[in-house]
Amino acid sequence: MAGLGRSHKQEVVKLLKQRKTQVKFSTLWQAIYEHFEIGFIDNKKLIFSLLDRETLRQSAIKEWGFDPRTGLPEGTRTGVAYYSTDDKLATENPNDNYLLIKTAQGDIPCIGVKKLPSGCSLRISLEQLDFSTIREIIIIENQDCYDLWHQFNLPQALKATLTFYRGHDVQAKAIHHLIDQLLPETMITIFADYDPAGLKIACTTPKSSHVLIPTLSPELMAKSYPDDYYKQHDQAAYLDNSLKKNKLDGWQDIWLNIKQNHYSIKQQHMLAYNALLYTVKRKSIS
Repeated sequence: MAGLGRSHKQEVVKLLKQRKTQVKFSTLWQAIYEHFEIGFIDNKKLIFSLLDRETLRQSAIKEWGFDPRTGLPEGTRTGVAYYSTDDKLATENPNDNYLLIKTAQGDIPCIGVKKLPSGCSLRISLEQLDFSTIREIIIIENQDCYDLWHQFNLPQALKATLTFYRGHDVQAKAIHHLIDQLLPETMITIFADYDPAGLKIACTTPKSSHVLIPTLSPELMAKSYPDDYYKQHDQAAYLDNSLKKNKLDGWQDIWLNIKQNHYSIKQQHMLAYNALLYTVKRKSIS
């Protein structure tokens, strides 16, 4: 007998909390009916008597470990595991409040780390950071380049700056949680690919104040990949629209250079060619 997922369990919760006597015999309810074999089908509806609802409730308690009349358990997987047989019901993802942190030179004074081995980083919870001591951070788009951060050709001032891996989708949530807790005056520098997608990341990251870009040598420009540039039409449209509305805030020259030359230069190219990186300040912070 196949198990039921979160969406199925949510439907049972709604039925019991709202004391419904019938539901549409949808795909979800077909699976629930096949699983518990409770209720009866009548004209594309699933009908429940008072006894059926109580039987369904007791069956769910026995199988799921919690009373669906009280709702789905919330919190972390460990917290949910106390109440439920299925810890994956948790709405909090393990990555929601954990981040990878490092500096190019290896020391992280704000958490008492004197020296990490080259290429290493720490995975820490947001609770471990003293936000009052953080004046500047760097957020890096790609993980392999984050791992090799100490090998990039950086301005000396950035080598001691706290550096975080941005991640994608769920992982990026932790970065947003981090930004929410930083002091308003904290400098936030984005390091991404030199292309429409990378610049859009910089523009849309909340409170971003600087973008880190490469010095364009002939060798580096020769490694641009126009085919990849043309695939980023949605990001290009976003940047064009921002330009028309005067919302690029000092980064318009970067976009015009990328656009006119159809640049898509990856962070990996910047490292391979030892490109000197430098920051460009945003005129206003969103």
